Amino acid sequence: MTDPSSKHDQPERRTAPLVKAQKPMNTTDLINSLAADSRQMVQHKTRKDLASGIVIGGIVTVGALLAVFGVQPGLGQIDHLLPLLMKLAFVAAIGVPAFVVADQLARPDRGKQRIARLVAVPMVLLGILAIAQIALASSTSLPELVFGGSWRQCPARIAVLSLPILAGLLWAVRRQAPVHLRRAGMTAGLVAGTAAAAIYALACTEVSATFVLIWYSCGIAVTTMIGALIGPRALRW
Repeated sequence: MTDPSSKHDQPERRTAPLVKAQKPMNTTDLINSLAADSRQMVQHKTRKDLASGIVIGGIVTVGALLAVFGVQPGLGQIDHLLPLLMKLAFVAAIGVPAFVVADQLARPDRGKQRIARLVAVPMVLLGILAIAQIALASSTSLPELVFGGSWRQCPARIAVLSLPILAGLLWAVRRQAPVHLRRAGMTAGLVAGTAAAAIYALACTEVSATFVLIWYSCGIAVTTMIGALIGPRALRW
């Protein structure tokens, strides 16, 4: 016969709490997460370096502009302000997308980017405005719309003013270890050309959209070609 007191003498059996099994860590997900974080850090550094190159070169360019040409008088007046805004809108519509492409081409993990389409839409839009100006102008004022008073100097001035900015951009791009050197140099030249054109617009007294379309584009094109020519050497790492 079992002693009832023996039940109290036996230790109580405690059921261990159920622990939910954790899902094993997926190595692929971990690698992808680390790679995404790394890409974000690299992208931030690239844009910071490019912006620094533009700012440093731009300071030199602005100083040269003020020392040699000065700022056109009457910028606060509507007949001077509207042409300035037209010039700035044109070069910004090219330069901002070009900066994005330069940021991508500066990094070794990005493929080739199409550059020609960056300038197509802004040039078409400005071309429409130029055609409207020509259509409304008299035959005697047509040469003034096309050539203005500085068509010989304008492209060369933009190209020369762009050199400090181009140097800053090439320095910044080279720090990112680019792969497509000629395209990266070409895009850096395009960004530098548009930035220099925007700065030169502060001194330029031309008001014709036709003039800007032709001669500003020539100056920007010269800087773009310079970047393409020296890119393979300047960006080699």
